[in-house]
Amino acid sequence: MIAFPFLHTAWLLSAAAGAVVVTNLLPPRPWRIPAAVLAGAIAAAILASLGVVPWFGTLHLAAYGVFMLLAFVVAYILTVPRARLVGIEEREIIDCFLIALIAGLAGARARYVWERSHDFLFDAQGHRRAWTSSFAQMVDFDGGGMVWYGGFSLAALCIVIFIWRRRIRILAMSDVIAPALLGGLAVGRIGCSVNGCCYGRPTDGAETFLPFAMHHAGHAVYPTQVYESIACTLMAVILWFAWRRRRVDGAITLCAVLGYACWRFFNETLRGDDKIDSNLLSVPQTPPTVLFGVKIDTSMATSVQMVVIGLVVTALVLWYRSRHPSAQLLAHQVPGSRYGAPTPLMPAQPAPSPA
Repeated sequence: MIAFPFLHTAWLLSAAAGAVVVTNLLPPRPWRIPAAVLAGAIAAAILASLGVVPWFGTLHLAAYGVFMLLAFVVAYILTVPRARLVGIEEREIIDCFLIALIAGLAGARARYVWERSHDFLFDAQGHRRAWTSSFAQMVDFDGGGMVWYGGFSLAALCIVIFIWRRRIRILAMSDVIAPALLGGLAVGRIGCSVNGCCYGRPTDGAETFLPFAMHHAGHAVYPTQVYESIACTLMAVILWFAWRRRRVDGAITLCAVLGYACWRFFNETLRGDDKIDSNLLSVPQTPPTVLFGVKIDTSMATSVQMVVIGLVVTALVLWYRSRHPSAQLLAHQVPGSRYGAPTPLMPAQPAPSPA
C-alpha cells in the first residue's frame, strides 16, 4: 500500500458529485465539462471552508482500490457495445457510470456507517463524540469500511432517476448493464481477497475438501471472496449469452437480481467477518431474526428483500403491459436479440425507366 498527503477523499467526492450535477444542468457545449469540473471544485471548497468536509487527508493506493477501479472499467467495456444495439448513446453510458461511481462509493460508506453507527457516534469509553469528529470519521473513506449492497442500492436508485429523466427505457438499459455489473463484481471481489476483507468463517476441518481454502488469523477459512468471484463470473457469462436470446425487456435483469440475491444469501452463511445481526428489514438487531434455522445478518436480509422486490416489480410490469398493448409490443422488440422484431425495410424504389 502507498500512502501520501493529498486532498481528502470526501473533498474529492464532493467535487465529483458537484461536477456530475452541473454537467447534467448545462447545455451540450464544448465548454460543459471544464465548467462542470470548476463548479464542482468550487462547491467542494465552499463545503471545506464551512468545515463540512476536510480539506486534506492521506490518500491510500491499495490493491483493493485498483481492483475496484478495474471493476468499473470491465463493466464499462462490456456495456458500451450492447448499449449501442439498443439505441443508447455512449455519452449516456458515461454519465451512468460516473453516477454509479459516486453514488456507489457514497452508498457503500453510508450503509457501513449506519450499520455501525454506535462506533462513529461514541468513543471507546462510551462518551458522545463532537459532531465534527463523528462526521470526519464517517466521510473518511480511506479509513476502510464499505458495504456493497449499500453502494448498489444508492447507485441503482440514482441511475433509474437519471435514465427516467433522459427518457431511456429502464428495463432495456438494465438488461444491458446487469451482466456487466456481475462481471465487474467478480473483478472487485478479487480485490477483497487481496485486501483480506470479506473472509469466510473457519472450515472446522473441512479444508480437506476445499482446495481453495485460505488462511486468516491462523485459521483455515472458507474463501468466500473467491467463491463470489467464480459465482459472479458464471452468472455474467450465462446472462451475457442469454441476452442474445431474450424475448422481452427485463428478463435479464430479473434473472440477475434473483440469481445474485440467492447466491449472496448462501455465501453469507460461510462468511466469518464482522457481520451485523439483523431482522428482515436489514435493521441491526440483537438477537437476530432466524430464517430456515439461519441467523440473519444485514446482507442476508437485503438478499431476501431483493427477491421480494424483484418478484413484486415483475408482477407490476406484467400487469401494466397487459393493460397497455403498446407497452407490451415495445417490450418484445428487444433489439440485439435473435427473437427481436425485424428492422423495417425501406420501401422499394421504382425501377428507372429506360432512356
